[in-house]
Amino acid sequence: GLLLACLQALFAETPRHRSLIGHLPQALGRRMPVFTRDLQSLLRWPTVRIVRVVVLLVGAALALRATYSGTTPLILVAGALTFVAALDATEPLAQEVDHPTLLNSYPKPAGVVLVQHLAAPVLAMLVVGAVALGVAYGVDPDPDVLVIGAITLVSGAFAAVAGASISVVSEVALDRSETAVFSPEVAGPTVVIRTLWPPAVAMI
Repeated sequence: GLLLACLQALFAETPRHRSLIGHLPQALGRRMPVFTRDLQSLLRWPTVRIVRVVVLLVGAALALRATYSGTTPLILVAGALTFVAALDATEPLAQEVDHPTLLNSYPKPAGVVLVQHLAAPVLAMLVVGAVALGVAYGVDPDPDVLVIGAITLVSGAFAAVAGASISVVSEVALDRSETAVFSPEVAGPTVVIRTLWPPAVAMI
């Protein structure tokens, strides 16, 4: 449900015609082709997607600041917001998974290629998360906010991308699995676990 809604929103958006920073170095493309391709995708985000991810991560940062002040349940809100933002950031991974024939034609195992798709989303989450951390510090200029926030930023970026990537890959695995021939009593819990586990990773 949530993943489908996010994907529909992505499909409705048109990438910008020009990259935000122009052309990337050719040497980078030769050394790290997957990372470079993902960066090219992220740098062509439309303005509406950039604003959405910034708003989501600013909301997560403020929720984490309130969690630090004692409102512990807001950690769930922060995890959910970072998970949704990471779904945007992992779009290149989703594109790769959507073309299994092309993926299987590469000279490397599919798992190796998919893991390489995680670097650019983590970088995007770190960059936008740093902006969100700055907003949280502006609301409450406490040095502890920057120290604890910096640690949380790194772990949160990795966890959110991990959860989003699990969701993206498991959606395809679920469609192709043998759960379709299982009874509802057996298949139902499996579907629920696969649906709830990815956002739980971001929250944890």
